Amino acid sequence: MDKETSKSTADKAVNANKNTTDVNEVTADTDKNDTNKSTYNKKRDFASTFETSNYYEFNLTTMKNTKGGFLPADEVQKEQLEKLKPIIINDQLPYSSDPKHQILCKECNDLDIDPLFLQIYDTKVCKPCKEKFPDKYSLLTKTEVREDYLLTESELADRDLFKIWSKPNPRKSTWNNMQLFLREQVEEFAFKKRDKEKAERKDKKYKAKVSDLRKRTRVSTWKNEDSRPKVHEHDFEILEEKTEDDESQRKCKVCGVTEIYEEFFF
Repeated sequence: MDKETSKSTADKAVNANKNTTDVNEVTADTDKNDTNKSTYNKKRDFASTFETSNYYEFNLTTMKNTKGGFLPADEVQKEQLEKLKPIIINDQLPYSSDPKHQILCKECNDLDIDPLFLQIYDTKVCKPCKEKFPDKYSLLTKTEVREDYLLTESELADRDLFKIWSKPNPRKSTWNNMQLFLREQVEEFAFKKRDKEKAERKDKKYKAKVSDLRKRTRVSTWKNEDSRPKVHEHDFEILEEKTEDDESQRKCKVCGVTEIYEEFFF
């Protein structure tokens, strides 16, 4: 009887394990089918999107010309290139019948203005006055300006400071263009620079004197304080002046402390 009972129990356990294995296999197959379906759906959606997307829409207002992969020039570089372009001199200057708008020579008020000086150096001067005042209206080369007026390369290259006339070099055409500066503009800037440097040197000397005076004052004060004995007996002297309450006072000769004392008369 016991053998039959144990045998039936073992059969039940085997059947239970078999059922569990079958359930796990069914669940695994179901998960695999779901995964395959989702992958298929994604591929189908991508294929349909690729087939229906025949063109792309671009916002032309935000597109930039990249110059074929090269970096586009900045606005500053464009301005510099504009300044380096050769200036075309127009010999026919506009004349106005209105005296307020007429261009006159600043030396003699003549109407015959030199167009080259007006358009390049922005200077209103006629040809006779230009020859009459060479100390103001003569032209200087870059080497002369650098050596005679001690100006730096950065200052000479600044077109906001100096207007230049760039022309082919007469010595050799393959050399760099010759740069001509107007003497009046060069001297005006050089004098301003010299006055500024003088003021800076004067201010520097003044600050050095003030600093030295402060040092000497601190040293003298320290010496006076250090010369006093740290511990001493007061050596009082009687002061003739009395306080507001008509009290007598005396002062130490060593440290200068003042105190009030009472006088006794016998």
